[in-house]
Amino acid sequence: MGFMVILYKTISCLIPLVIVVACIYYINQIPNVLKGPKGDTGDQGLKGEKGDPGRDGINGAKGEPGLPGSIGPQGPTGDKGARGSPGILQPYVILHSLTSEEPQCTTSTELKRGYSLFVTKDDRDDYLYEPDLGNEMSCVAGEERKELLKPCSSSKCEQYYWLGTKDQPARCVKCKLDTSIYVKHGPKSGKQPECDVGYTRLWDGYSVYRYTNAYESHDDVEVITSQTLDPKSTGTCLKEQKPKTHCDQNEGRSSFYEFWYGKSNCRRQLNLKSADTKCRVCIKI
Repeated sequence: MGFMVILYKTISCLIPLVIVVACIYYINQIPNVLKGPKGDTGDQGLKGEKGDPGRDGINGAKGEPGLPGSIGPQGPTGDKGARGSPGILQPYVILHSLTSEEPQCTTSTELKRGYSLFVTKDDRDDYLYEPDLGNEMSCVAGEERKELLKPCSSSKCEQYYWLGTKDQPARCVKCKLDTSIYVKHGPKSGKQPECDVGYTRLWDGYSVYRYTNAYESHDDVEVITSQTLDPKSTGTCLKEQKPKTHCDQNEGRSSFYEFWYGKSNCRRQLNLKSADTKCRVCIKI
């Protein structure tokens, strides 16, 4: 009996729910029943506002190389570059004492000792080589000097111009060089120049850029000429401002000048002239 009551109440509650669901379904079917044919396309709407920028796209493929362009006009002159490091000029350096005292190699091995020879002339008074006290020919060994000063029987004999005096010829030494070396000349103010970074002083001296050649002409008129020396040579930086020079000739020789004028062919005097400026020879550390 109790079960039947419960069943009856359950069915009584479900009946309204079934009715509600059926009503909802029927209502939803009404638009489909009343729906007419598709209408015409409406007018275009108004333009919308500008949208936000889109994301960047992926990189495109690499293009083909373009054709060469035409040659452009010449550009302006560039700024002056920095001074380069001096290179090795020669595998040795010549030191001249300008006195009878022998100089010493202070930074390298000694290769030869000798006497300071400035220049050699032939019988026509022409230079056999360019004067350069930085060249190894300017340092003549003792035995070689004796050979040069032997009596000459020929009329074509050479003349030798040495540093120092006849009584006290200047001495020299040839030193081995394993690094860079250069000479630096100072300004006319007389200020001592300094070595560049990475170099140190080897010796200080006075700049000697030129020399004079004094002689008497055939009519006994004194003639003086002047010639220049290479300022890049270490031989243009001497320890004395006015170095002495003298000429030696072969003893017992006979020449055209002696026969015709009664004078020795070695009658010219070469004098080294200082530029009144100081200099410094620098060697790489």
